[in-house]
Amino acid sequence: MRQRNTVRFLAGALGLASALAGCSDSTGPQELGAEILVIVNSTESSLSLVPVADTGMVQTIAIPSQSATPVSLAVHGSRAVVPLGLAHAAAVVDLATVSVERIVALEQGSGATGAAFENDSIAWVANPGLNTVTRINLNSGDTSSVAVGVYPQAVVYASGNIWVGNANLVMFAPAGNAWLSVVNPATSQVVDSIGLSGENTAAMELGADGNLYVVNSGNFMGGDGSVSVVNPVMRRETDFLADIGEFPGSVAWVSSSLLVVGSFGDGIMEIDPSGPTLTRPGSQGIKPQGAGVSGLAADPTGAVYALNPTDCVNPGAVNALQPPGFDIIRTVATGVCPYAIEFTRIEQ
Repeated sequence: MRQRNTVRFLAGALGLASALAGCSDSTGPQELGAEILVIVNSTESSLSLVPVADTGMVQTIAIPSQSATPVSLAVHGSRAVVPLGLAHAAAVVDLATVSVERIVALEQGSGATGAAFENDSIAWVANPGLNTVTRINLNSGDTSSVAVGVYPQAVVYASGNIWVGNANLVMFAPAGNAWLSVVNPATSQVVDSIGLSGENTAAMELGADGNLYVVNSGNFMGGDGSVSVVNPVMRRETDFLADIGEFPGSVAWVSSSLLVVGSFGDGIMEIDPSGPTLTRPGSQGIKPQGAGVSGLAADPTGAVYALNPTDCVNPGAVNALQPPGFDIIRTVATGVCPYAIEFTRIEQ
């Protein structure tokens, strides 16, 4: 598997022209208080909604776009925003009613990848093709864009600001170290830039300790994946952990003593955030069902959910794992090429 940006092109070649045209394939709305996993299936351009409790049916929401190549999402309660890659758009999804609210068109060439919620009605989407991020009013569909760094493809809201991970890619290869752009959402202006020690930022997670954990994929087949720890108050990289495997691309906060990082090549790595200390390097990565992982999430109980995309031609799966041994406690089929996953709780 190639890096996140290249997967968008591979997904298109694998059959997005036959993506489902309807808005949903479901058995009804989600119940209030339901805890679900929201999974982006890249090749078939859909979402799978998987109940955390081993009850009920998996529901599918098809995204009505023939050119969509989604590889990321953001969730906030009962809403999701899915950047649509080469469709140069973002889907706004109502998870409670299991339906697509609207497709928001972005500027041509955006290559939309990476998203974050500012609040219930405002989200931000990264545009790696244009070196910008776009503010989206989810209720009206209105948009405005801000210039950031080179090839942004990860976004997080923290400490009142929008943090954008600039991968610094040229022709899909790192042109140097990555960095973060800090955008003040009130003024839509870049107010700071934070250099990172790693290359090719692909994902970010705000930890319960208040730090940003930034996954740097590095070079494809370079074995130089890394994690930067950034203090958003001090606005600087405070720690840097190398040996995070071959091309990591996902991260999930599990607890104050466990952060997990996932890669196709090496599976699941472990970090103790209290150090921070790398407690399981890429050479010892956990591979559920013998496979690497395309995405990771965790629920409030500490269970970890790992995506297995298989061959991105046939349906994939999500494995529920129980740390510390990461034994598989449940496996659920997903759509074709599951690539990103988030946990949420449906609220009114």
